[in-house]
Amino acid sequence: MNIYLIYAIATSALCSLLASIVCTFKPHLITRMVVRALAVLNLISIYWMYRFGFDISIYIMATLIIFLSFNFLRYGSERTDYKNMVASIWLNAALLILGICLIFSLEIQLTQALNFSLLMDSVIGISFVASVTALINVIRTISRSRLYKTPKLTKAQQPTITVAIAARNEDKALADCLNAVLSSDYGKMEVLVLDDCSTDGTGSLMSFYANHGVRFISGQEPPLGWLGQNWAYERLAKEASGDYILFLGVDTKISPRTISRMIQFAKFYTYKMVSMQPMFLHLDFWPQLLQPLRLLWQTTFRNLLRRPPVSSSLWMIEKKALEDIKTFTEISDVVNPEKNIATKLYATDSYFYAFANADDGVITRKRLSSLWDSAVRSYYPHMGRNPAVVCYTILLILAALVAPALGLIEAISTHQYTLSVVLGVIGTLFWWLSHLMLVTRVNPSGWFLAIFNLPIMIGVEVYLNLISMYKYEFGKVDWKGRNICWLDKEEMLKIEAWQKMQNNIKAR
Repeated sequence: MNIYLIYAIATSALCSLLASIVCTFKPHLITRMVVRALAVLNLISIYWMYRFGFDISIYIMATLIIFLSFNFLRYGSERTDYKNMVASIWLNAALLILGICLIFSLEIQLTQALNFSLLMDSVIGISFVASVTALINVIRTISRSRLYKTPKLTKAQQPTITVAIAARNEDKALADCLNAVLSSDYGKMEVLVLDDCSTDGTGSLMSFYANHGVRFISGQEPPLGWLGQNWAYERLAKEASGDYILFLGVDTKISPRTISRMIQFAKFYTYKMVSMQPMFLHLDFWPQLLQPLRLLWQTTFRNLLRRPPVSSSLWMIEKKALEDIKTFTEISDVVNPEKNIATKLYATDSYFYAFANADDGVITRKRLSSLWDSAVRSYYPHMGRNPAVVCYTILLILAALVAPALGLIEAISTHQYTLSVVLGVIGTLFWWLSHLMLVTRVNPSGWFLAIFNLPIMIGVEVYLNLISMYKYEFGKVDWKGRNICWLDKEEMLKIEAWQKMQNNIKAR
């Protein structure tokens, strides 16, 4: 029976090698057809695995092979230049083949020699360690991530602040947001709104709120190489006159004391950037049931990855600090640029992340479509647009959250309760507690959904990672009416011409 597994590995390795070699040639009709044929032939190795017999290790190897074929199907895409495409395909192929060989060596060979499931026991052990890490970090984050009470600033000590809002086709939400901002008790404040080429009634609000001290800026279509949101942030930052800039999402409402508390906290503890996670006070069933797990991952692995949690809904930064990192020019095409800024400042202990509470009075309400669109927009770019990283991320999610449960089911059926089963049960409980505490902290009214929706959210997380990858590679990712995932040929030629012109100017 082992011969079938050898056939599977040999088929995958041969097809991958030939496809990688063909990918080094510039794409045209014949080379594309050859690569696609090899990508399909690569799937034949799954048939040999079927003949061998499926278990957990074979399922993992089959998943890696499917992603390997997907990686080669990207060949010839006009969404990236030729050199970067070849480098990406080779890197992802190497990572995936390495994973296949590793699983084959560890599980198939050692399991047969030692007569126990090395892979499953190892996965459950790693999941247990990760669950302990998650629980500790969640407790630490919830207990520490809040705005502590600080002495009030005198009028002379108060810095000026610009509340910067970018709005696009959100007239009703914008009106509610501005009413909340204008009720602030902070005196040295200007309110700046960029109407980002809206086609609804957003523009009609200008005259009304202009009489209340709100300054409006007419938006422009983003230049080549800029994402719409980043360009809006850049325009707002250039126009802002305050010592601090508070970027506020249109769907977020603040209380009269929010700005005062954030300024006092930042000044007292000398933080250059503070972001705040709003509370969800309304019980919206579907958004709470089917929300992504981003907050859990950001909280769990913040110290390991040195990438702190960031709230895109409400974040405040010292204008000088923003200018020191050249505003948004160097991250013009980065999705969620505030994450890059926070990561840089976090390295120097100049950034703080907080959960809003009743004293802060920051609330938001999001539709399910908004939560999913935001996840699809950000997941694949944050993974470097690498299918191999997506594959391993999904496998890690399933390993951490699903494998312990599978181990328990197997133990019940076989009546063999080993140490790994006990660790799996404890690890599952720790993951559930971490999830429950986070949901209860952000949305107190949705605690009872958190009791049972973790398995559902795992499925949602896997689906969103896959759909984000697919749309960036073969589909279209729209954000508020603008495509952000790729440039067409004409735009790419314009960018290349502009870059050549800039290089000629520097050469002179």
